[in-house]
Amino acid sequence: MKQALVSTMVWLCLCLWLAASISAGVSAMGVFAVLPDLKPMLAEYSALPVDAQGRLAAGLITEPIFTATDLVQAVCSLLLMLGVILHRMLRMGCHRPAAYAVWLLSISVACALLWGRILLMMPKMNRLLQGYRDAAIDGDLDAALLARKAFDAIHPAAASMMEGCVACLIIGVIAGAVLATPKGRTSLQ
Repeated sequence: MKQALVSTMVWLCLCLWLAASISAGVSAMGVFAVLPDLKPMLAEYSALPVDAQGRLAAGLITEPIFTATDLVQAVCSLLLMLGVILHRMLRMGCHRPAAYAVWLLSISVACALLWGRILLMMPKMNRLLQGYRDAAIDGDLDAALLARKAFDAIHPAAASMMEGCVACLIIGVIAGAVLATPKGRTSLQ
């Protein structure tokens, strides 16, 4: 019974985390692909060129999505790490040491990427975004451009961390499926 509960918790957390990660990226791709081309005009940011207003509007729309999915990912990662510890304590997955090692490594790297992005990248990125928005509202285009360039310089690293996290989670799901295969079962019989 304990093993079934731990297994359920691990699978739920792993899959929910993966879904949250993917949904954040997909929503951003969709909004940033469409909204700037619509050329929305934002009265509060009228000092900015229209194309910059479209990108800013896309960011305003996706920011709460990223916040919500980051919260889901943070909770899932913590519960998943607890599940990994319980998994080990109950000696689950010991019959497939290579798959267990890949599973553990992929989850550990995903956690490091997630928490590295949340703790090291996001505070600076949020400050730069707020500086960009405040400068745009104040009509200080030089300060707004400077903040946006600084944000754009670190955004690729944060995006790479998110992509790496998704890749690790996919590997974790695959390795977890191998671990879930009953002992002695080596093929699709």
